[in-house]
Amino acid sequence: MKIAIAVTCLLAMTALGARSDESADNSKKKYVIGFAAKSFQDPFTSWQAQTVKKFAEQSYPDFDIKLLDSEAAVEKQTNLVENFLSQKVDLVIVQPLDGQALIPVIDKAYSMTPAIPVINLALKIDDKNSVSLESDPILEGRLMGDYAAKKLPQGAKVTILEGEPGNLAAASREQGILEGLKARPDIKVIADLTSHWRRDNAMAITEDWLQAYPQIDAIICHNDDSALGAIEALKAVGKAGKVMVLGVDGLPESLKAIESGLMTGTVVQQVVDQAKTTLEVATKLLKGEKVERHIQIPGELVTKDNNNVQKWVDIEKEAGLIK
Repeated sequence: MKIAIAVTCLLAMTALGARSDESADNSKKKYVIGFAAKSFQDPFTSWQAQTVKKFAEQSYPDFDIKLLDSEAAVEKQTNLVENFLSQKVDLVIVQPLDGQALIPVIDKAYSMTPAIPVINLALKIDDKNSVSLESDPILEGRLMGDYAAKKLPQGAKVTILEGEPGNLAAASREQGILEGLKARPDIKVIADLTSHWRRDNAMAITEDWLQAYPQIDAIICHNDDSALGAIEALKAVGKAGKVMVLGVDGLPESLKAIESGLMTGTVVQQVVDQAKTTLEVATKLLKGEKVERHIQIPGELVTKDNNNVQKWVDIEKEAGLIK
């Protein structure tokens, strides 16, 4: 699938020398890639990481991806990257938990001889060398805010389930949501709490909201797992499908919920294209070729009334992401 890739940074050349274990005739058969996943317990980031590994196994026989779990712990993720560097892997992929915290170890990777390139998947990091590949989180939020502003009734009451405090994607999605809602001054945000991206937290918060507020017309969520948690709470009181629920990610479970009418919509993060682009960028970096330092793959709002649910079900089925 051809996609529009918006580039926000200038071209930068990542300097890579020949790996110390690679002969002059370029006869090396395997590149070892260390992958520090954000969390195997987080449905989206686990799905994203496993998709990269799956596509590598299918189409990149010269890649040996060592996929390890950071368990949502910043210190553990930093240590994983440090260990990859000590093992002298050929390249590192990381789903950053805290971009600022990773800068010293990323700088270390590029100071090594030969340098070890780093790809940040799903979050931009403002160091001087690494490559970041992400969706546009402000756009993701704006798509939800715009949709809510277009569809909600006069005087609607809205609640928001945020992602992790301090996370750039969460802050950006919040910004986009509020920008979209500005078109409708009559819409009131009556509650805004963090679910830490988690379904169980989202369910508990929504249960409290349903008791505290007699009117809730929409629950706008920073991710699909939180949206699915909110839906569970709505089911318990017979309101599932009667309250607008929006999320971000495009999980297979979310597409199914949209088809059944329990969920209103999701902004699809294009996991297939993210994975393929990550591997294409990795190939170029390992060859010492020029790459863009910041690559964006914009999302798409999926709803029944947009008539694009089946399109994304088919895309994910074709990629083997939906059985």
